[in-house]
Amino acid sequence: MKIPQIFLFSGLSETGKTRMITSLIPKLLADGYKVGVTKSRPHKFDIDKEGKDSWKYNEAGANGILLYSPEQITLFCPSVKTNLRNLTIQYFSDYDIVLAEGFSKEDNVNKIAFLRKGVSENLQLPLSNLIAVISDFPYTANVPVFHPDEIDEVYNLIKSMIHVERYRQFKLLVNGKPLGVNHFIKAFMQNVIMSMVNSLKVKDTIVQEISITITDPEEEEEPLHIPEKTP
Repeated sequence: MKIPQIFLFSGLSETGKTRMITSLIPKLLADGYKVGVTKSRPHKFDIDKEGKDSWKYNEAGANGILLYSPEQITLFCPSVKTNLRNLTIQYFSDYDIVLAEGFSKEDNVNKIAFLRKGVSENLQLPLSNLIAVISDFPYTANVPVFHPDEIDEVYNLIKSMIHVERYRQFKLLVNGKPLGVNHFIKAFMQNVIMSMVNSLKVKDTIVQEISITITDPEEEEEPLHIPEKTP
């Protein structure tokens, strides 16, 4: 089953999340990607206006309401406790990318954090899988930091990571021991290595495994020397 690549835009209200998402959508569509968007809200919200048919059905106690037209489908149904990944699989399984807003407690998805002077000046979400920070003031982080107007730069970062999930089994060993790297570094290394391998025109059409070994020349064993026999 296809699982779309998820990018979570997280931050307080009025930090620029919606502006960034609405700016990225046309660029992704122009490149041929099928894009979905989802947003979490802390409380119940109203979609249809009072007096409309769907509102009347809801007031009458219907457990689920589906509105259909040739252009779109809208489903109203009771929510259950779940997570962003499960929602994406259930409702966007045939999409390429899902841009999500909110979901502040999510952990295992790519995250872009938003800061804004006078609104939110410190990161307040779990930092695992953080791939970038958007800030309108100078900010230092161990991931790329972009200004809210650097939309093309954010787009290029997202595009570079879209196919990374194909290469999930990534391990970096140093002296035989696994070394943990953050999501951004892992994605960067995978993209660089795959680009290099593809440029070499590997005979196999599908690359299933790549092994790279770098050793200290001084630690390499010298070849065994066998003296020649004297007549």
